[in-house]
Amino acid sequence: MIISLLASVLVALASGTPYLYGVYAPQLVKRVGLTALHSATISLASNIGSGIGGFPAGLIIDAKDPPMSILIGSICIMMGYFGVHEVYVHRWANMPFICVAMVLVGFGSIISYFATIKAAQANFPKHRGSAGAIPVSGYGLSATIFSVIAAHYFKNNTGGFLGFLALFCGSVTLLCCYFVQLKTPLPPSFDEESALLTGTDPTHSHDHHPPSEHLPEPANSPVLVLLTSKKFLCHYLIVSVLSGIGQMYIYSVGFVVSAQVTYAKSSASDVETVQALQVGLISIASFSGRLLSGIFSDILHKKFKLQRLWIVLTTTLALACGQLILVYSNNLSLLAVTSAVIGGSYGLIFGTYPAIMADEFGTDTFSTTWGLICTGPLITLYILNKYFGRIFDSNTDANTGVCYLGNNCYRPVFQLSFYLGVAIFFVAMGLMWAQRKWL
Repeated sequence: MIISLLASVLVALASGTPYLYGVYAPQLVKRVGLTALHSATISLASNIGSGIGGFPAGLIIDAKDPPMSILIGSICIMMGYFGVHEVYVHRWANMPFICVAMVLVGFGSIISYFATIKAAQANFPKHRGSAGAIPVSGYGLSATIFSVIAAHYFKNNTGGFLGFLALFCGSVTLLCCYFVQLKTPLPPSFDEESALLTGTDPTHSHDHHPPSEHLPEPANSPVLVLLTSKKFLCHYLIVSVLSGIGQMYIYSVGFVVSAQVTYAKSSASDVETVQALQVGLISIASFSGRLLSGIFSDILHKKFKLQRLWIVLTTTLALACGQLILVYSNNLSLLAVTSAVIGGSYGLIFGTYPAIMADEFGTDTFSTTWGLICTGPLITLYILNKYFGRIFDSNTDANTGVCYLGNNCYRPVFQLSFYLGVAIFFVAMGLMWAQRKWL
């Protein structure tokens, strides 16, 4: 079982690379002759693979068990990154091909990652929270590790870095897939994701909440019941907007860095170093946010009898502050603060909300509820990324392909995301007020 857990960590590390897109995105689109708007479409393709692909990935894992699922993931990761590598080396401006490659990367990453979570919890039934947190931590720190590798060993060599990702990530998942085995049979009603994210024992009954806080047992589709619940739709809106804002920054940070470094008249070699630094900061902050959110929300909920939504409310303010820094500042040092604030906020939202959904709607249909919630950020990401691409392209010099205007290259995008954050702050306040009687 220990060998399986160690192998799970390696697989999770190799699977957490989709958030690295910001490290190589500007170099890729510039070399191939694409635009920031095209880059937004490419990042969306990766999210489709990991977001929408999460549902079929879960079906495959349940049907085939972790080793076969990770094998499938390793093939997808290797093919995806190798495809992007060939696009970069040969300058193929073929958007359908690039998007398919990024979908493969996203899907391969998420199916491998989900398989490690299932194996970790099945093999350690008495320590599911601790065991499950180990691959989750590996996945969260992946972008940090690979961004450091990019900065130190592949400076000014984006093609080499893409080839390294294809070979290393594909090989590690392939070599480790045999060792990630299920040693303990899962009980029929086991919900590994809810146990991991809420820290509850799946053999226990639901949390004790007023009947109105849980959805009634549906005679029809659980999805239909969720979509007709006003409370669920409010939560869906909150997660969609806040997570979408965080993801938009994660996938566009490479262009933000490029504009800031150019404006500061730093050397061209500084761009990739600063890009790697920002991605690393986002990764560490996101990991810390996910880790701390569970502790904070449990303290609020159990010790002080307060709603977990207080964390969401506070996080919304922090996220809005991050947007304001991007709107008004051209300081590279403050950009690091922005990356830490937005990354931490994104992690806090992602880490807090699974427990909120389990509290509100119970654990029997948690996978359906959480899977549906996770489709929302794709909508916000698509809109904001497309808007970012249009604004950035409109301010880019047609001859050099570079934007020299600093934060004016993208200012309207983060003004919009700031206003969206303010609107969601009031939605969350209204939801908290409506639920106050149950505390």
